[in-house]
Order: sequence, then structure tokens, then C-alpha cells
Amino acid sequence: MRISLSWLSDFVALNDTSPEGLAKLFTSTTAEVEDVLRPEAHLQHCLVVEVRTLRPHPQNRDLQVAEVDAGPAGKFQVVCGAPNVRSGMKCAYAPAGVVLPAGPVEAKDIQGERSSGFLASQQELGVGSDHSGVWELPAAARMGQSVRDILGDEHVVIEFDNKSLTHRPDLWGHLGVGRELAAILRRPFKDLYAESWQSKWQEKLPPHRGPIQVSLDGPSSCVCYYGLSIDNVKVAPSPLWMQRRLIAAGLRPINNLVDIGNYVMLEVGGPVHMFDRSQIRANKIVVRRLSQPSELPLLDGTTAQLVPGDTVVCDAQGPLVVGGIIGGLSSGIQPDTQSVFIEAANWLPSEIRKLSTRLGVRTDSSARFEKGLDPSRVIITVLRAAELTLEICPGAVVSGSLEYAGPPENAFPLRQIRTSTQRIEAALGREIAENQIVDILTRLGFTVKADRSALLVTVPSFRGTRDFEFDADIAEEVGRIIGYDNIAPKAPAGVISPLAPSTGLRVHRLIRDVMVLHGRSLEVTTYPMIGEDLLNRAEWKRAAQELELANPISRDRDRMRPSLIPSLLDVCALNHKHYSAFRAFEIGRSYFADPKHFSREETHLGCLFCDEKADKTVALLDTIEALFRRLKVPIRFDNGTSGGLIPSEWSGLYPDQVMSLWSGDSEVGVVARIHPMLLRNFKISAHVSIAVVNVTAVEELYLSDPIRYQPLARFPLSEIDLTVLAGRDQSISQVIEVVRSLSLAELQRLSVLSVYELNDHEKSVTLRLTFGSKEGTLSGEELNALSQRVITKLSAAGHPLKQ
Repeated sequence: MRISLSWLSDFVALNDTSPEGLAKLFTSTTAEVEDVLRPEAHLQHCLVVEVRTLRPHPQNRDLQVAEVDAGPAGKFQVVCGAPNVRSGMKCAYAPAGVVLPAGPVEAKDIQGERSSGFLASQQELGVGSDHSGVWELPAAARMGQSVRDILGDEHVVIEFDNKSLTHRPDLWGHLGVGRELAAILRRPFKDLYAESWQSKWQEKLPPHRGPIQVSLDGPSSCVCYYGLSIDNVKVAPSPLWMQRRLIAAGLRPINNLVDIGNYVMLEVGGPVHMFDRSQIRANKIVVRRLSQPSELPLLDGTTAQLVPGDTVVCDAQGPLVVGGIIGGLSSGIQPDTQSVFIEAANWLPSEIRKLSTRLGVRTDSSARFEKGLDPSRVIITVLRAAELTLEICPGAVVSGSLEYAGPPENAFPLRQIRTSTQRIEAALGREIAENQIVDILTRLGFTVKADRSALLVTVPSFRGTRDFEFDADIAEEVGRIIGYDNIAPKAPAGVISPLAPSTGLRVHRLIRDVMVLHGRSLEVTTYPMIGEDLLNRAEWKRAAQELELANPISRDRDRMRPSLIPSLLDVCALNHKHYSAFRAFEIGRSYFADPKHFSREETHLGCLFCDEKADKTVALLDTIEALFRRLKVPIRFDNGTSGGLIPSEWSGLYPDQVMSLWSGDSEVGVVARIHPMLLRNFKISAHVSIAVVNVTAVEELYLSDPIRYQPLARFPLSEIDLTVLAGRDQSISQVIEVVRSLSLAELQRLSVLSVYELNDHEKSVTLRLTFGSKEGTLSGEELNALSQRVITKLSAAGHPLKQ
């Protein structure tokens, strides 16, 4: 947002303060100033000249060659195509080297005639909208004088970061910024639109009702609505002073009536809409919610698709304006408009923001209303617009009294906050005299009343809509005006005690340790929101349609993910382009529809091993088994899956290479090899294995016993590898259970090295048995006896040694 310092001077004296100093001061106390701009700096170098002679251009009959006199600056030849240029007129000359809003001016030859600059229009100089010809200056203007001196001042602009003003709707106009600077600089604030001005203006209004009847039809987003009718207006260009102020603030002048509405919005902060009164059918304005869908052509050339529940301003036959956002095409000012109806209203911020977002229409009006404007100051907006209309349109008259629809005009109570000098001092960490606190708050527009040892602070209406709830807010106001750099920094005196990590945090740390150190995997993080396209590529039938987002940021992020697997496959596809083998894991949440609570979330561990040369399913199984050992959660393995973590019918499962992990009666994990046909959807030509662990369930089973240390083995261990046969459909866990059923005290560890399919009926399983004793080193005879017991037991169970 742009604020003109020249315009601010209407409300507070700024003559002896530099723009850069004001910007720094405002940034440190109120809101960030992004830049100081000088949009009229070029006017200092543009000169007043008189056209001495004028002759036709020898090569172009649409052009003329003028000799202009700039007094002490000399005489210049200029080629000009303006229709109004004539000998003896005084106009604005832009010499070569001057940088105008449209770009730098250059001296050049135009079809054989030298032009040392050009004679400029108001639009080319950036001071008005007229571009019909050369800007004719007063005859009394002195030749060689700068155009800036003719205008009398230069608009210097400070540009605010809009985000820093979100909580300060009172600063979205020059009046509010002027009040704020007056308080900061300790200077008088010229409140041009105080209650005395309002009363004086209302006394001037005719006593009879105006031609337009205003009403609110039921509850809507409209808080209150004012209207005033004015006759005998004439559409024409705005005065130059108004155009310059609008341009400096970043708006384009259009015509006097439209410009008045924009000017009032920029001055007092309240949007205004000017109706062509002849377009209001049956002389009725009704604010209501729509009961059926409707289309409304808008002033910006688009068409709004309105739905039931949207608040609109209607006449007797239909919508004219999208309330608080933008006017309809038929409601705007026309070139032949002779009577107007001035609208000033207040609207609910949340509804304006939602409707503006849905329609895709954001205007200066909606940007202000969605911040929460003061409803008690809407009357200033409508009266100021009427004042300017009568001033700029000679002969215009007010037709009837001020129309109002809404709650009683005194129905907006002021907020009161009780605080004390001691509480403010404690919050700011320094001593402050009570009279200084009262002075600061009074200058900011607050009313302060001493009540014994307390201060009863009444928040002004223009500050009561957003940012005042507690006495800490009052302390903040005092602190920022004093200056935060005047408050000595002091560390808080509170004691910070260490907190024991939660069970969930401990489990997550253990998982990361095992996956990184044992599994040699890298952690990844994917979005919890995914799209239908990814689910289709993963052939995941659980599409999570119940958890689709109402307003997704994109089609690729339109629902909450039902599993980590599609996201991990997407990660696999991306990394497979660059690496032949890699391992990755993620601790993230999966989301499920719940009839009772709408949704249910579970924390899952997803792990993926990818290798172009060999299948790593057994390595992944060993990693997950090591994880559960580290978590001290007893598990057993079983073939297949119950469908809780991975659907049993999922086409991505490789036949007979799916193992589920159970703790008691609960399935807590699944390890599976991914079918090559599914991997084609992701253009992956490698062996891929995936594991999913329900971390939420594991957290409940986690045994947080103290760590028990034991001495390192004093005697060496011995490893024996055995390869036995098993049926293709048999679970590896069954083979492991046969060995463990021997309960050999010397068996320290048992692991699976590999699984290999021999034919359609059999597979080979290679086991590694680690033997050792605390009493001494096992001899060869003892090892042979132990291994023979294992072989005999396996053979009896139908798992003979592979020959």
C-alpha cells in the first residue's frame, strides 16, 4: 500500500522530517515500510516553455516542428504531433535525459528533423489522465521554471508491506496513518472528520426521505449500510490535485465520480460504491442472501457465478453488486450519468474473504473489508464522499436524508480493558510514569480513566475490531511508542528444566538409529497429501475419496494419503534414474476415514530397498527383525497379510513373498517384494522390497525397561550355515521355529541368509547358526553334535539338508 506524504500533511505536520527518517521510525514502531518512492522526481527537470514558432513537418503532415523558448535554459527544436499545440502557448517540455514514468527521453531525428525532447501531456508526466494533447500551463508561468514549482509540491510516497498491516485495518487510509504518525512524533493530529464535522454535515441534509429506499432482508454478511442520493452531477475529469494524489497512491484516474469513491477509500480507509441511480429499478436497494444460483457481469469484465447464500446488493429485479467485493456492470457510472446513489457499508470479514477467494476476485474493497473495518465510522465515509461530490460537481444537490439499514447506530459498544501501571511496567521490564502511559494512550486515541490503583482503558472503535483482547495489548501499545530500542534486554528469570522424552519420541529415535546404522537407509519425507494419479499408478484401490480436500492446492495434492507405499514408490522412481541401488525409509502418517470421528490417523514406518542386481527382501526382513529386537517387542512371522497395512488383494504383491509380523493377535508389520508388473507403471527396472510397520501400535507395545548391559563374550563364537529344503508355500518362520524349539543354550543367534526358489514346489532356505558358551571355547566335536541335533530336528520336520 502506498501513502503520500503530501496527502498526510493534511492531518499532521511533516515539514521538518525526512521521508527516510519517517520510514525508519514507522518501521520500528508500527509496521514495515518497504520503500520510499519519488514518482514525481522527474518533474524537477521538466521545464516551462513557450512555443515561439510552429511549421509543418516537411515529410509528415501529421507532425509539426516547434521552436520553444525555455528562458535562461535556452531554445530548443521539438517535433510534435499533438493537435492542440499552437504558437504562444506555454507547456511542459521534457528534455533529453529525463526519465519519465514510461521511460527515458532521448534526442533523435524524426524523418529528417531533429527533436531535442518532447512536449508532454499530463499522462506522460504522470500527473493526470489527460493524453489528448500537450498539457497547457497557465500564461503566468515563468519560462525555464520547473514543472514541480508550478505544481507547488512533490508527492513522495512510503510503501508499506501489506502483510504487516493485516492486524491494523485503521492504517489502510491516510487518515489512520496520519493519526499514528502524530502520536509517534508527539505532534497535534488534525482530525478533519471529527464528530463536529459529522454533526455539521448532517444538519445540512434535507429532512425528507431520499428517492432510494434501503433495507436488509434477513441475516447476511452486511453489518450496516448507508446511502445518500445526489442529483445534477456531470461526469468529467477529476481536478488535477485529486488525480495526482490517486496516481501517487497507485490508482489510475477514471472520471470525477469514480475517482471520488477511490479517493475517499484511500483517505479515510472505507470503500465507496457509486451507483448510477437511473439503473436502480423501482428505487429500492435490498441487501440479502441469494436463494438460487445467479450470474452477474462485473465491472472488471468477468462474470461472477453466484450460489445460494452469497450476499448481494439488489434492486427490485436482481443483483447489482457482490456485497463488499465488486460492483456489477450495470451499477457503474456511465458517461451520461446525472444522478448518483453513494453506498458505504460494512461487511463481515470472514465472509468477504471466503467469497472473494471462491470467485477469484480480489479488489481494494475486499482487501480492506476482510481485515475488519470499524462499522461506527462508515458514516464518515459516505459524508466525505458527498462533500467531495458537491465540491467537484458545481450545481450538484443532495436529494433527501441519509439512508441507513442495520442495527441501531450506537449498537457497537467500545471495548474496555482494565490494567495498571505496575502490570505495564512488569510486561515491558522498565519503569514508566503513569502520566506518560496516559499521554501515549491518549495520543493513540484511547480514553484512560484512573480507577484507584488501576487504569480503565477504553479502546477506540477504529482499533477495537481486531487486535485488543488483554492488558498485554495495552502494554504493547505503550512499549512500541516508547521504542523497543529504549527497553534494556533482559533474559527471562524462569527455570528451564529438562523434560523426559515421550514414549513416541523414544520409539522414533530408536527406529531412526536402527534404519540408519543397521539398515544403511536414508530418511525421506514426502507430502501427506497425494493425488488420484499416483494412487492409480500404484494400483491402490483404497482411493481415500472420503478424505478429499475441499480446496486442494493442486490435483496432485487433493486427498490425504491412505498409505506410505504410493509415496515411497514415487520416491523410488525418482532415485532409480540416478542410482542402481539405494535404501530409504520414512516415518509418516497415514489417514483413514472413520464413521464416528470422520478420520483416523496412524504413524507408520515405510522402508524401501531397491537393487538392480539382486533381491533384497531377506535383508529387509533382517532389518525389520533387528528393529523389533531393539524395541523389545516380541514378534512372530507368518505368510501373507491380513490386509490391515497392505491390502491382501493389492496387485503389487509378489506371490509367496509376503510376510506379516504379529505381536500377540495384532498385525504390526508387513514385508513384501513388489511385483515387476506394478513397477512398470513407475518405469522401475529393479528388484524392490517394501516394509510397512504400524508405529502407533508399536508405541503401545514398547517395553521401556532400563538398558541391561552384559560383558563381551570371553570366548570365540562359531558360525555354521545350513541350507535346507522347504515347501514353496511354507513360511520361513516355521523353519525358524523348528530350530528354536530345541532350546539350545549354546545357540546365541539364528538368522536367515537367503531364500531361493528351486521349482514350483520347493525352495531352499539358508540359515546361519551362531554357537558359543560362557564356560569356554566349543570344541569341534561339540559343534558337530549341536549341528547334528539341528539337522535331525529339521529333517524330522520335513526340512532335509539340500544336497
